[in-house]
Amino acid sequence: MVSDYTEDGYEGNAQSFRIVTKLAVRRVAFEGLNLTRASLNAILKYPWLRAIERDDHRHKDNDVDGRKKWGVYDTEFDDYEWARRVLPTSQEKRCLEAEIMDWADDVAYAIHDVEDFYRAGRIPLERFGEVGAEVEYFAEYVEQKLGEELNLDRTQIQDILVGLFGFGQAARPFVGARAQRSALKLSSSDLIADCVKKVSLAQRVDEEQLLVVPPDLRKQVEVLKQLTWFYVIDDRTIKTQQHGQRRVVRDLFGAYFDATGSSNRDLRGILPQGNLEDLEDHERREGPLNEEERARMVADIISSMTERQLLLTHRKLTGIELDSITDLI
Repeated sequence: MVSDYTEDGYEGNAQSFRIVTKLAVRRVAFEGLNLTRASLNAILKYPWLRAIERDDHRHKDNDVDGRKKWGVYDTEFDDYEWARRVLPTSQEKRCLEAEIMDWADDVAYAIHDVEDFYRAGRIPLERFGEVGAEVEYFAEYVEQKLGEELNLDRTQIQDILVGLFGFGQAARPFVGARAQRSALKLSSSDLIADCVKKVSLAQRVDEEQLLVVPPDLRKQVEVLKQLTWFYVIDDRTIKTQQHGQRRVVRDLFGAYFDATGSSNRDLRGILPQGNLEDLEDHERREGPLNEEERARMVADIISSMTERQLLLTHRKLTGIELDSITDLI
């Protein structure tokens, strides 16, 4: 969709940077949130543009190298350059605040998601009390996916699982008893405390990693993250749902893309009011949007919606649901 019209395509991290520098509304006088350089650098988990072959100086240090994520679109290059200008480190190195943010995100994802899905009956922690078929099956999955990257073998993965869940209230299915809920919270708190207390700062600013995380702790967190991937994200029922969601997004993208390129006011009327104003302002100043600009605007619209808004809007635009006019977004 977006990649059919732009070289930058769509990336969630780059979209986040675009939101705080361009799309979020705080004051009419300026775009975005008017954040400081420090704040912008702290959210740059991937402080580089998309790796694509160009002669443009903006990509001179960013050749095609297989990186799957990037933190900035070309449209926000000026904001990116302004934010990075004061850093003493190399242009594509994360600052300390960004490394802390990234580690905190990993920890929250690893621990709270596992806890929530265990409560919901999706992750069977009770089966990890000892090495058995379930542990062996999961350990094989993680070894194949991350074994070389983390220098982890199957036995180490099994030891991590049994060490974390081989005792206490997680040794049985979650039923919601007071003692079980209390023990689960205490266990999560202890894990988070380890992830906070055991990290340290690098001794020199030229170190590859400014936040030093002990290898065993990082391995533990990565194994926990894979529990959510194995039992939830890679689950067949989720894949089926995601297939339907992709169709909804494609349909909405097509409808909005047509609307941004049309002079028909009825068709334009499906656009959110703020985007319609931006479109008309651009046309008065510079003429019609080109296809790349239209695709980026549509991506902005869709990415701003919640899942429920996406589904409701899709049903209304396709005529599947035609109920009260007060429900329109």
